[in-house]
Amino acid sequence: MNSKMIPSPLAVLLSFALMVRTAYSMPASLEADSIQANTDSIRIDWSDSDAKYCVYRDGQLVYTGTESRYEDANLQPGFTYSYRIDTLSETDETIDSLSIQTETDKPGRTPLDHLNDLRVTTVVKKDKVSLDWEDIQGASEYSIFKNKEYVTTVKDSAYTDYQMDADKANIYNIVAKRKKVPLYDEEIDIEKTIANAENLNEPIRRWHLRYATFLADRWVKNPNPFSDYVWFKGDHRGYDASASSFRTRADVTVCFCPEGPSVELKRSVGATRGYDANKHFRESRTSPSGGIKLQEVNASGRSRISFKLKHTVGNPFGKGMDIDYEVHAEFDRNGNYKLSGVHDQAPHHEAYLKESDRSAFKIVHQADSKGLLWLASPMPKKRWSKSNFNY
Repeated sequence: MNSKMIPSPLAVLLSFALMVRTAYSMPASLEADSIQANTDSIRIDWSDSDAKYCVYRDGQLVYTGTESRYEDANLQPGFTYSYRIDTLSETDETIDSLSIQTETDKPGRTPLDHLNDLRVTTVVKKDKVSLDWEDIQGASEYSIFKNKEYVTTVKDSAYTDYQMDADKANIYNIVAKRKKVPLYDEEIDIEKTIANAENLNEPIRRWHLRYATFLADRWVKNPNPFSDYVWFKGDHRGYDASASSFRTRADVTVCFCPEGPSVELKRSVGATRGYDANKHFRESRTSPSGGIKLQEVNASGRSRISFKLKHTVGNPFGKGMDIDYEVHAEFDRNGNYKLSGVHDQAPHHEAYLKESDRSAFKIVHQADSKGLLWLASPMPKKRWSKSNFNY
């Protein structure tokens, strides 16, 4: 009889588990510790687990090593950058991943006046997304909406969703108000669309941005009581990207063409029809379209295009009723974009965006008119921002 003690099955299992744990310890969960941005650099620090990491910027490998930090230098001021950090196993297989989108500072930035300058940092991991934005002066709280449904109200300028659906696009809106003139608030709406890049096709080469203003009613009363034109004929319609009736329409085409990047503008202004007190037609006039123009166009690089759409078009029957708006836009070849605007809260405003291979426009921004009196310069504006993150 063998006098040696035979170990129990449980002892063998525990011994084997200990050997495996000693040979290789699973790295801790990958989390972003801090993200710092300057005018020409972005530094990311993440949780250290004594592992090997890979860092990708806009899809390109920029770092491989064991340091749990990376500083990206020589970047362009005022641009958005996307990163993915992978934790690798001993066999160089990806075992954890983290996606980050943020942007560098722009010299002379004024985030309180232009949402294009307001930095929103997004961190995505599996079914969790964290949004962190700069404080908006005068706003005491922020209402959070997910896919157009109200979620919560927060005091701090940050929000984390632990139930993001990675299989579809998730749309988040950060809505705030701040007092600008007595009795009236300025409205601010920041929207971020987050989608898994695995669901995308080839890099996008062409974008179409359409921005229109229109009068939803059939008849609109002239706010000037001394004018002979008491009524104006409205467009009598709702929101519609393909509508043929409008006050003004601007169509901007952005192309990452093989022969070089380009930005083109097509301008249209609808006729204004004036009527007397009895709604008898008197005269039709059309304002010049020169008040719709592109400014600050930057299409020198092959991966990014940016511009500002400036709009000031008046009523041909009277002064003081100019329709004013601005749109700042940034596009990149990876399908990411950032649009931000400010506009009078009259008439109705609508903006749409589509890719060259898509058959229909998607809604970017829609805002109801508060009445033609809101065209006056003292009245608060509407500020909005829409961007996406294809991670």
